[in-house]
Amino acid sequence: MNTIDISTNRAQARFEQLLTSREVASWLGVSDRWVRDHATRRKPRIPSVCLSPLMRFRPEDIEAFIMAQRDDASSSNQKRYERVYKRTPL
Repeated sequence: MNTIDISTNRAQARFEQLLTSREVASWLGVSDRWVRDHATRRKPRIPSVCLSPLMRFRPEDIEAFIMAQRDDASSSNQKRYERVYKRTPL
């Protein structure tokens, strides 16, 4: 009788979804070094999973990073717009 270890299959499926720093760099349009730098800071901007010498990234974390950057940019653009165009009348 063949038995299948479900927990191993789940772990393997999750591991296959992890991205390398090169894949993340390609996705973001930056260098591999930039990704590794931002993932290894004291307060990393990009969350990573360290597996001994390997560094991997969850796609959800990269998407969240992109959305956070977009939100920050639109927030600063909104402030700039209000400063320039929404001046109170004299």
